[in-house]
Amino acid sequence: MKLARMEDGYQERLTLLRREAGAGYSSRTLESMAAFDEDEIPYALVEALVKKIDAEEGPGAILVFLPGWEDITKVHETLQRLPQSRRWRLYPLHSQLPMDQQREIFSPPPPGLRKIVLATNIAESSITIDDVVYVLDGGKHKEKTYDAEKKLCMLLPAWVSRASAIQRKGRAGRVQPGKCWHLFPRRKFEGDLIPFQLPEIVRTPLESLCLSVRALNVARRGRGGIVEFLQKAVTPPTDTAMSNALELLLHIGAIQPDEHLTSLGKCLATLPVEPTIGKALIYGVLLRCLDPVLTIVSLLSTKSPFVLPLERKDEAARSKIQLAGGEASDHKALLSAYDGWKEAEMRGQGRDFAWRNFLSGPTLVMVDDMRKQFLTLLKDAGLLPQYEPRTGLGRDYYNAHARSWPVVKAALLAGLYPNVLRVDYGKKRPTFFTQTDGMLKLHPSSINAPPEGSGGPPAPVLFHRWMMFFQKLKTPAGLFVFDTSEVSPLAVLLLGAGLPEKHGQLIPISSLDFPFDNYIQAKRSKKAHIHFANAKTFLGVEPWVYFEIAGGPQATALIQDVRQTLLYLLACMLESGRRKRDLMPQGHEEFIATLCRCLETVEGDGEKIDIHPSLQGVRDRIAPLVQAEALAADGNGHSGVGGGRETSRWDGGGGGGGTPAPSPPSSASVQAPIGKGTGMGTLGGGRLGINGRESESNGRVTAVSSSTISAAPMLNAAVMAARAKIAAATGPEGGSSMHSTRSSSRLVDEGGGGRREREESDKPPSKPASPATSRYRSSERERGSRRSSERNGSRRQDGGSAGSSRRRPQVEEDERYQPRSRSRSRSASPYRRSRRSSRRSQERGGSYRRY
Repeated sequence: MKLARMEDGYQERLTLLRREAGAGYSSRTLESMAAFDEDEIPYALVEALVKKIDAEEGPGAILVFLPGWEDITKVHETLQRLPQSRRWRLYPLHSQLPMDQQREIFSPPPPGLRKIVLATNIAESSITIDDVVYVLDGGKHKEKTYDAEKKLCMLLPAWVSRASAIQRKGRAGRVQPGKCWHLFPRRKFEGDLIPFQLPEIVRTPLESLCLSVRALNVARRGRGGIVEFLQKAVTPPTDTAMSNALELLLHIGAIQPDEHLTSLGKCLATLPVEPTIGKALIYGVLLRCLDPVLTIVSLLSTKSPFVLPLERKDEAARSKIQLAGGEASDHKALLSAYDGWKEAEMRGQGRDFAWRNFLSGPTLVMVDDMRKQFLTLLKDAGLLPQYEPRTGLGRDYYNAHARSWPVVKAALLAGLYPNVLRVDYGKKRPTFFTQTDGMLKLHPSSINAPPEGSGGPPAPVLFHRWMMFFQKLKTPAGLFVFDTSEVSPLAVLLLGAGLPEKHGQLIPISSLDFPFDNYIQAKRSKKAHIHFANAKTFLGVEPWVYFEIAGGPQATALIQDVRQTLLYLLACMLESGRRKRDLMPQGHEEFIATLCRCLETVEGDGEKIDIHPSLQGVRDRIAPLVQAEALAADGNGHSGVGGGRETSRWDGGGGGGGTPAPSPPSSASVQAPIGKGTGMGTLGGGRLGINGRESESNGRVTAVSSSTISAAPMLNAAVMAARAKIAAATGPEGGSSMHSTRSSSRLVDEGGGGRREREESDKPPSKPASPATSRYRSSERERGSRRSSERNGSRRQDGGSAGSSRRRPQVEEDERYQPRSRSRSRSASPYRRSRRSSRRSQERGGSYRRY
């Protein structure tokens, strides 16, 4: 109390108390009330009351209500140091403690000892301890709330309601007379405590609720319908909280701007989990790594299976790191914990495995049941047509990449995004930050958290500068993120969610006006004016999540194509489930398999991501990602239809009428193949030199290292191989059709001699393809299509042949992509080259891509 009296405002509070309540209280009581600090737990008062009860009261257990684990630990250590502790038996009670240790509170203490239970509000109504006679109520609990202004969940101590205080009093003397001490003034109880706890609708994020409201069709259709419906609640949430929920649902692609559910949103509404991890579950089906994603999502949906031994913290931390298997990932530790327990459980040793690895057996049993529930829901949604849960038939098909941890992480990232943070490697220890929150911390329970002292186990080595996390929480100790995993920049670029109205497009960033975020500007204000002497290509998923791209605009265009193809396949899978028929295009399995091999190669190169020196060690570069020799097997002369820069909207919304089939990425260009052993590949709108050669790209000459290249050739091969088969298929049931190219070519180099073989198919298309590309308006595309049909017909009548020379590959020239004049060519596209320059490059032995 002496320290409290020295605080500012003590005299003012004492004067106010004497004026308002002085008649009913003594001077000593008023002084104690004025010295009472509402922000702190009165640990000294707890200690004094425990000693008083033990000395003056009769036998019986003492139950002390405290807000959280930190308070339980502090009081436990304080009481253990007292000389009277040899007459006591202390029992901490927390949901994260081992179940065997929790059961001990129900057992009577040894003769001559008094039981003292230090508990959170878990003992308020969930359990009853028969021999409790005395209750000490700290008056606070840890309550999870949502700050809509900061878009942040908080777990902070808060005053209990009057109903909870009365419930705690009832724990005393459950089977015999008892006493209760509330460790706060009566004026606080009668005047400040709310009657009941606030409803959950105003304390939690509303994404799942908004999905349910729209899926149940109880709100008015159109924009603003969900907000109007929720405002009719008895205790309506704030407008900001509802706006935040709709913004996130729009960001992950669950709703359209008019608040109609997309195919993804309809599927997420059937899953009893948060939309983010529900989306990860769907990507687990698409990337064919179902089982591990199913396990991780189930574990994230419940409390952590890792327990908190009071006296073996370091052992528990080492055990968790061992379960991670050297990966900088809490999700890997969760997966290994369940897999190891399940295997031991089948041998009848599950309990022993859980005890050795500091795991909660009942929690793992609950997770096992949740996996079965999620599997049934996915089956009912039509996403697992080849899987039979009873017999297990088809399980291997959906787990073709289940043993690939980079692929599993990619599926999780697709769902958890935008929950990513950036790592800044300092001289002593790394720091972690996001654009909106600035610097934050990894929770000490994470295996990636830097050790706080010399005694704890070291954190795993990080090879990349990006991490994903499950949730962000503000506590009294600061802002923390939970359940983190390191992710590669390529995975962020390919699977980081884009806004639906932009159709998943990435953000091109000019290197001459590099947008340093606020954190970097504040930390390195003297270096924020850096001017880049050489033009560089940057690509970002968001204005603060961006990377330097090796390969220039060609690699940028290719990454856009891969993202578009992946989103298209996701839409096809969701529509297949909705219509209960297979709408997946041919070639999608090869595309997914090649994409997964690319992600594995990036993770397995064993080198840190190269950091450009002008960015002062903060910005990631994509290259070097894949060794050149590792690409040889994937560069076998594929040819196909290149991807456009825009797609049509996949889902027609929640109104009447049927939903059209997904529109595939349109064939905006014909790509020449990647020649095995040639060291040349076509990426986007030009050529990329590999073995130290120089290659033209949009009027610039780029030299590429001979030892490493970007991941673009492997992805290019995947896009072309998949789209060659997708283009040959006809869109089902009202969907837009795809058409194969009129000719395909294969380039084969032997010993640098330049021998080329021609394979041509004269099969005409069923109808002219409409070139969908973001460089043209829709009206220009229609006019261009009509003109090109007329010009192509006149060319064929004139008998013109483009195949008179054996020195050039015979790729049919499509006049629809040729400008009518030089001035229009320059204004239409900066990547377009004239026919003469293209032929000139062919004579020099290079492959080309024609628009």
